[in-house]
Amino acid sequence: MSTSNGWLLIVLVVFLSITGLDFVVNSILYSYGLGFSLTWYIPYLVGLSVTIFSICGLVMWQSYEDTGNVCVALKRGAVLFLAHFGGLIDCLYFLVYSGGRVPLGEWTWMWQYWLFGTWNWTLQAIWSFSFLVLILGLWNAERMMLFDRVYDFLHVGRAK
Repeated sequence: MSTSNGWLLIVLVVFLSITGLDFVVNSILYSYGLGFSLTWYIPYLVGLSVTIFSICGLVMWQSYEDTGNVCVALKRGAVLFLAHFGGLIDCLYFLVYSGGRVPLGEWTWMWQYWLFGTWNWTLQAIWSFSFLVLILGLWNAERMMLFDRVYDFLHVGRAK
């Protein structure tokens, strides 16, 4: 397996591990009496997000080391960030660890609920699918003008 594809396997394993941790918190610990509370959920969510953003940074760094191409590194990091922001980890959780069962009703634990006043499986599916389309478009783009401009702005030597 080439190193350019190896990072993808590592990220998938890490995301599966993170969703496994989510399963422990959201299923196993609830069976032992854990109740939902913002007191523990917010630090948990912040820690989870910091972990994912750190992984994005590591993937960007390793991608740059492998390819020497800032645009490829930024693209790979952006894909991971969008996967997290788009809630694709939640979809992975429900598909892998919850046997495809999703909670019905309001998803009050989601930040979108706090922002929009309502959030449910249908809205999450639309949200995640939109981000998946964005990710696939980003991944298939030959040139990405935004990343090219960031690259030029940073004045990293580019062979002309």
